[in-house]
Amino acid sequence: MKYIPINTLCHLFVIDETSSFVIGSPPEWIKRATGVPFPRHILLGDSLLVNGCNFAEIEFPLYKNFFFNKLRKTEIVCPEESTPRLAGILAEALLGPDYRLDSPGSVKAAYFGDILAVRKNFDPSGEKLTLDDYATFHTYENDRFAIGDCAIRRVDRDAFHVAWPGGEQSVSLEYRETSLDKRPASPRAIPGALSIFCFDSGDGFTPAKECSSFILNAGGRYILFDPSLSSFDRLVERGCDFRDVAAVFISHVHADHDQGLYRFLMYNKNIIIMTGETVCESLAHKIGLMVGDANFATQCRITPIPLKQRTGVAELGIDVYCDLGFHSIPSAMAKIYFHDAGLRDIVLAYSGDTLYDPVRIRSDSFNAVYREDLLRFYDDATHIIHEGGAGLIHTDPEDLIPFLAPGQEIYWMHTGRTNDDGFSRGHILTRDENIVIR
Repeated sequence: MKYIPINTLCHLFVIDETSSFVIGSPPEWIKRATGVPFPRHILLGDSLLVNGCNFAEIEFPLYKNFFFNKLRKTEIVCPEESTPRLAGILAEALLGPDYRLDSPGSVKAAYFGDILAVRKNFDPSGEKLTLDDYATFHTYENDRFAIGDCAIRRVDRDAFHVAWPGGEQSVSLEYRETSLDKRPASPRAIPGALSIFCFDSGDGFTPAKECSSFILNAGGRYILFDPSLSSFDRLVERGCDFRDVAAVFISHVHADHDQGLYRFLMYNKNIIIMTGETVCESLAHKIGLMVGDANFATQCRITPIPLKQRTGVAELGIDVYCDLGFHSIPSAMAKIYFHDAGLRDIVLAYSGDTLYDPVRIRSDSFNAVYREDLLRFYDDATHIIHEGGAGLIHTDPEDLIPFLAPGQEIYWMHTGRTNDDGFSRGHILTRDENIVIR
């Protein structure tokens, strides 16, 4: 038996060379669980979200078990009252919403989701998988649970005692306040009248990088795109005031794209949250489940951007154009047009996990209107930030490059690769890199 403390919110117990379990599941912990058998069991306490930090991000461990470990189910052990919340969060991310098909956007998202849904035996004609195919939920019995010879006892809301033949260990899941939580604001501008500051450009599995996230500085107005877990702290570490972030754009509700949002909401519920209108319902639903209050999202400034319609956001000095990307759940691509006189010839496009698969998109069976939407989306973009190279439902950058015009600047994110082994065109953004466009 080996005990490996990943951090204060995650404690890994390796039983033998084939099995292990973990207590606590914060975002990105799986990147540090290398060289050991990956845990099948995830044990959680009462707290799911504290100070905007997620104690129970089980989406990516579930992917790891299912897709990397021969379709193995994840066994989730939690208090009974937490099961509906966790199941709802997982279902929204894995399967998408219950499509009402009452708008063109919902019809389009459902069409994309149906094509990219995982099906039994990976047979395109098979039934779609359900949450039960990915995970099983268990509850504690008298605050106890056993895994082989290990006896786990919950001694407090988020505290556990683990005993096994020849040893024992007590652990506690706790958010530890840091100096970043108390540091007085000392604003420092991100250079450039228009610039892109990258927190990092990794995917959900690559150990060497944190998940992709960046800030767009538009004349001193900061717009944060798909905030990563550490984006709040990293912004403050840089000397910026978190209140300088005027808005957050969320492309979709996969955990590697929204985990940093909850920290910002804890400090500033009035921050503008932009997304495509079809994504809004999923986002509001997930926020309510994460916080444990269905009404919380109604108090937030979630701003739906109509699809395929250039929409002004006066507070930010921009127009935004959104459309749905080709992804497994509703996911919004965005183009940003600037009101400032010196920036009006710049159009920045962000993909938000859009699959460009030339074989599938150009197939006769693919909806012709949706194909045209995807192929023409970047036509007027001068600068493109695209997420690619991370799995079956993400773009291989070499597949997108032929779709682009010669003069367009392309920046890659959501990839484990670096510029040393990069792509035939474009630049991979790196941690703390600031690209000044003007």
